[in-house]
Amino acid sequence: MITSLTLSGNLSSLCSFYISGGRNIAYKQNASQSSVYTDSKEYTADLAVDGNTNSNFYAGSCSHTKEETSPSWTLTLQSSYFIHRLILYNRAGYAERLRGFVLDTYDMNFTKIGFYQDNKESGLPIYYINIKESMKTAVKVLTLRLLGSTKILTLCEVEAFGECPSGRWSLPCSKPCPASCPDTCDRDTGACNSICIGYSNPPQCNTVCTSGKWGINCRYNCSNRCAMAMCNVETGLCDQGCHGYSDPPYCSSVCSRDRWGINCSHRCSEHCHNPTCNSVSGECHQGCKPGYLLPDCTMECPIGQWGVICTSTCSENCFNKLCNPKEGSCDFGCVEGFQIPDCLQNCFSGTYGRNCSYNCSSLCVNEECDPVNGACNRCPTGFKGHACELKIFSVEMTSFGIGIAVGSGAIFVVVLVVQLILCNTGVLLWRPRSRFAPDETNLQLEEAHTYDQILKTARRDGEVNASYETSVLTSPDWTEYSTAESVCGYVNAKQLSQL
Repeated sequence: MITSLTLSGNLSSLCSFYISGGRNIAYKQNASQSSVYTDSKEYTADLAVDGNTNSNFYAGSCSHTKEETSPSWTLTLQSSYFIHRLILYNRAGYAERLRGFVLDTYDMNFTKIGFYQDNKESGLPIYYINIKESMKTAVKVLTLRLLGSTKILTLCEVEAFGECPSGRWSLPCSKPCPASCPDTCDRDTGACNSICIGYSNPPQCNTVCTSGKWGINCRYNCSNRCAMAMCNVETGLCDQGCHGYSDPPYCSSVCSRDRWGINCSHRCSEHCHNPTCNSVSGECHQGCKPGYLLPDCTMECPIGQWGVICTSTCSENCFNKLCNPKEGSCDFGCVEGFQIPDCLQNCFSGTYGRNCSYNCSSLCVNEECDPVNGACNRCPTGFKGHACELKIFSVEMTSFGIGIAVGSGAIFVVVLVVQLILCNTGVLLWRPRSRFAPDETNLQLEEAHTYDQILKTARRDGEVNASYETSVLTSPDWTEYSTAESVCGYVNAKQLSQL
């Protein structure tokens, strides 16, 4: 209890000074009573909460009921309050009238939460009542009543001291706390003392939470269900969408088995082994179909690899080591010496080159040649060269022969010149040509990074036909080629022998 108070400082005057025991939450609140006594004026219930503690009834500031059975006086507060003390000012000279009164308190749902009964032997001019049990629950309604018949209830003033409920401040607790500390502001000033909601710097509460944080002083992390781990700084709700869930901002419903991502907006890859995937990452639950990489089966095998999770290597016999990423087949054909479609078998006897698409020279013995470059394995007697196209001549010179040669030299020179011109201009050179000739294939690998890109380029340029070619291309021009080369070879040989 305060018995004295000293003020220091440069005070020249002081008009008034009030000491309060706390916030009187009963002041000017709504009051009612069971009946109203009237003489020249009405002594209504609100006179007991007008702030005037004068106990003289004739001063006109006391409430008064008629004489009746169990009279009552009720105070209904504007808000709920944590009341810890009541002061009742009795009527002077009639203190006995209040003896044995009963006090009930109710919460905002009008459930009784407190009970007090006076047990004094005589009435008191002023009652001081501590209501500690009500501190646990906020009081909304307070009722004072007398038990028995022929009773008169008079109250000159009722003061109720307490604190504002959570989220309210000011003397009458009529103002809501600011949004930055909606439940914890100072009950006198409304300031956010040590707690901010959505802000990190109490009591100012003007620095908003960083991305990914929310709540009291930004102490909580946003849920990993929130898209980009971002949420409302005050509520923690996923207002930027959900990651792996379909119902923003609450994010409580996981994506269906065939969808994933922010708000379940993506479908699982069609290359998943089955159409289900992880709702957050899109990772296929049962791996990928052949030709695609884990985890989400959206990337094709790297060039040169194929199969389940791309663990197999394309055959060395595939042209440019390119193969179908799903099946491993050599869709671009084979290197020289091997047959389509799988490039595992050597060329059949009598064929050579890429995809075995050329026939060996008809001048080769048994038409057998090297499967890679087409060089004859053996030539008939009297022939030589890559395709046995060069005839071997042996010349025996006699005196008669020399005479004939000298005599016919002029004619020979003319014939030689004509033949050389024909050979050099290519009139007689009919060369074999395949629809898939090695020197015409130019896959732009430096411009293509995936198998599909290469395949599209090849189809555009007509370079993928050979992979589906089932018959070996023949070369009906070998005879003309051999004849032409033989003629030129013969000319060259004769020329050398005659010079």
